[in-house]
Amino acid sequence: MGALLVEAKSYPEEMAGGGSKASAPSRDRIAHALSATQQALGLERDPERWLGRYYQFANRIAHLQWLRDQGVEAWLLHLLLTEDPHRPTSEPEWQVAIGQVHAELGLPERHLDHVGTVLLPALEANSSRAELLSASRRAAGRPRSGSRPRPGR
Repeated sequence: MGALLVEAKSYPEEMAGGGSKASAPSRDRIAHALSATQQALGLERDPERWLGRYYQFANRIAHLQWLRDQGVEAWLLHLLLTEDPHRPTSEPEWQVAIGQVHAELGLPERHLDHVGTVLLPALEANSSRAELLSASRRAAGRPRSGSRPRPGR
C-alpha cells in the first residue's frame, strides 16, 4: 500500500505562479527542504531556483521525496489535459512545456523515479462515464472493449 499524489493541469500556464509567498522563517525551512530534495535527486543544491515561478511543481517533488524518506511507498502523477475547450493544449505543446519546467528547475531530461505524466483529453462537464472510460483507454492505448481481464489470466 502507498500514496499516489496527483496534480492535474488543463494548460501549461497553470504550472507557473508567483513563487513561494512564505514568511522569512518559513521560507528558510522550505529552502532547506528543497535543497535536501535536490541533493537526494543528485542535483546541484540551489533552492532559490525551486522557489521561483515553478515552486508548486518543485514542492510536489519535495513532498514526494519526504514521504519516501519516511518509508512511505509514494508516487507523483502529473495529469495533463489535452484539448480543454477553454484553453486547448496539444500533446506536443505539453511536451515542450514540461521540458521548459524541467530545464528551469534543473531537473534531468530523463524520467524521475516515482514521477509520471499522463495526458488525457479533456471532456465536457456533462460527459458520461462511458465517454470518460473510452477516452482514458484511448489515451492509454488500450482496447475499447468493456471486458476486464481477470486476475491470474
